[in-house]
Amino acid sequence: MQSKKEKEIIEELISILFIPLYICLFFCSIGAGCFVIIWQCLRWLKDGVWQGMAVRDGLAWQYGTTMSHYSPDTGYLGVDKILTYILNDIPLSLFLLFIFPVILAAIFFVFLKPLRN
Repeated sequence: MQSKKEKEIIEELISILFIPLYICLFFCSIGAGCFVIIWQCLRWLKDGVWQGMAVRDGLAWQYGTTMSHYSPDTGYLGVDKILTYILNDIPLSLFLLFIFPVILAAIFFVFLKPLRN
């Protein structure tokens, strides 16, 4: 059993460390998603062709590589299909604006809740 003092210390650590980190990641993800949409709009205005960007394209740009198609090999066919779908088919802006913030919220509330009790 944790004493009342220990629980207060844990609560304080969570609020000092994890909440600002979550807020920063949340807003950076939203900002990056808006940036991607603005970039796509500017490219469309210039070229007249919508340039779609998948999550794979964002990762390739981030790490300075070219990935024409990513085929994961985890040893589990179902996991491979999920990863292939996420990386090759989901638009980067959708991932950054909606999916990643939801994943962050789930991680924050699921994994940090036991620390608060």
